[in-house]
Amino acid sequence: MPEPVPPTPDAALPPARRLRRALMLLPSRGFGGTERHSLALMAALMEAGCAVACAAAPELHPALLAAWPGREPPDLRPADLAWHPGRTAESHAAQHHATRALLADGTPDVAILPLPWPEAGLGCLRALAETGQPSLAIGHLAPRQRAFLPLDDAGQRDAARLVGGWVAVSAPVRAGLAWRFALPEATIALVPNGARPPAGGDRAGRRARVRQDLGLAPGTRLALFLGRLDPAKGADLLPDIARRLAAGPPAVLAVAGAGAPPTLEAALRRAARGDNPPLRLLGFRQDAGALLEAADALLLPSRLEGYPLAFLEAALRRCPVVASEAALEGLGEEAAEVACLAPTGDAAALATALATVLRGGAEVARRQAAAEALALRQDEAAMCARYLGLLRGVLLGSTGAAR
Repeated sequence: MPEPVPPTPDAALPPARRLRRALMLLPSRGFGGTERHSLALMAALMEAGCAVACAAAPELHPALLAAWPGREPPDLRPADLAWHPGRTAESHAAQHHATRALLADGTPDVAILPLPWPEAGLGCLRALAETGQPSLAIGHLAPRQRAFLPLDDAGQRDAARLVGGWVAVSAPVRAGLAWRFALPEATIALVPNGARPPAGGDRAGRRARVRQDLGLAPGTRLALFLGRLDPAKGADLLPDIARRLAAGPPAVLAVAGAGAPPTLEAALRRAARGDNPPLRLLGFRQDAGALLEAADALLLPSRLEGYPLAFLEAALRRCPVVASEAALEGLGEEAAEVACLAPTGDAAALATALATVLRGGAEVARRQAAAEALALRQDEAAMCARYLGLLRGVLLGSTGAAR
């Protein structure tokens, strides 16, 4: 398979073809891995001297600002881009109108369209395609399953005529994008996610402070769930896992996330009642790194994932990971080397795997070291360098092919 076009330094380009202005179009309703990934890319572009505007629904702006990793605040622009699955046609029409208005207000050198789901940004995609705006579309989640049919002819036409390129965060997502949009798989670049290594300093002290804030008794083991409280993330399994975990040595399952549907939220709250419950609800937290430093294991019970940043952030902090096979599908065969997998992915299997990891041992330490090595190889800086190369390739008229 052909190699990607190598990155072209801006200094080597004619002034008219340098990457100076970028527009990030976020069709998101909530804040999660796609949005954190987008912020990291925006910060890297700004550090490289590119002015970046980020268009998103106004209700998303506070979370974006709170999680901003750069020095200078981003240029956030309110726009009616949020995708509402229950109002798909209306959402896409609003996206199309808003994107056309943003492009008319000032044409960027490149536009970036992160897709948390294939249908999430079809209105934006249509506007980019019909205006010929050089763009990079990034697929974060795109299952290839019979339940998810290829998109209609209009969506596929817009995908095919996008001027620029497509990226997927994992090989399964690449296959799913090709399936849904009827794109040749070899034309979709593959750029695995990367996370930023943690700051140094007194890690032991930070760990102790967080555990004290959580009210953990000495000797209590801490398992952590990070993410949206959604059945796709396996959040409905958490009460049963916590109940099973309580049958062993002292352990707590802390849940950092929000967005649960009413019935799931009620079940989680019931499981968290009483004195010293095995399930602790922390709500939405911005201090994921501190929580991972305090945890003895990260639990990823997802039924559907692209390439979870939480895994990489845990790996960089030497926090062992327990996961369903679906959660780490994007890692391929390497998943079993870097995490303890629960083959059946049900509450009983995940609780058993979690109890095993919380006991520690040589095998847990071996997987920790392998996970850390993987996360260091493909850290956030390496990921962003790949994207900068692809974006410069879009500007020059070719993004190359995937590896």
